[in-house]
Amino acid sequence: MNNGYWVAIVSIVVTILLLTGWRRLLLGNIPRWIILLFVAGCAASGWLIWEAEEAVVQANVAWLLLWGLVAVAVAAKEPGASYLAFGCVLVVILWFWSGRLYAADPAIVLYKPEWDGPLLAGLAAGFLAPRFRNQFAILACALPAADLLLSMSLSKTIMMGGAVWWDRFVAAAVTARLTAAVLWLIASGCSRASAHLFKNEGGRAS
Repeated sequence: MNNGYWVAIVSIVVTILLLTGWRRLLLGNIPRWIILLFVAGCAASGWLIWEAEEAVVQANVAWLLLWGLVAVAVAAKEPGASYLAFGCVLVVILWFWSGRLYAADPAIVLYKPEWDGPLLAGLAAGFLAPRFRNQFAILACALPAADLLLSMSLSKTIMMGGAVWWDRFVAAAVTARLTAAVLWLIASGCSRASAHLFKNEGGRAS
């Protein structure tokens, strides 16, 4: 699969859905101008690259991290902020663990080495944060931090940014959104079934 394929496909699909009235279901109550500003900043800063011994970082990853920190700061004022902090730590551990595991023993693979990290990170974010804003905060903060830790642990330079890195981030974000949607459907179905059951029991003659 070509690098950047997931970013392109997901971007097209999300754009179509946003233009056809699915914004609140996909992204919650995030205003359109914030979405446009974030995307424009990612596109405009993609050419700038910082090189160091530990990592090669594109500026759009720093832009992503900045927005993730802003989302964390906003969510910290709301109930359930502890879940957000726990989610960040858990995703860092999962992303770091998968990278270390495949570097040490690539024979142990859950699905594919390049996709196990994003899938595990997305599942964790989706389980712990039902809203997109909080899922984004977890992934945007945890993934750069985990990659930096991984580069120092492996003593090799890791590329943070570029088509491959963004493919993985988008895969994690889509997995988180789908996980939260499935959990919501299950909870909604159980609630309806429970209400129907109690209704039927209450209507029986004693």
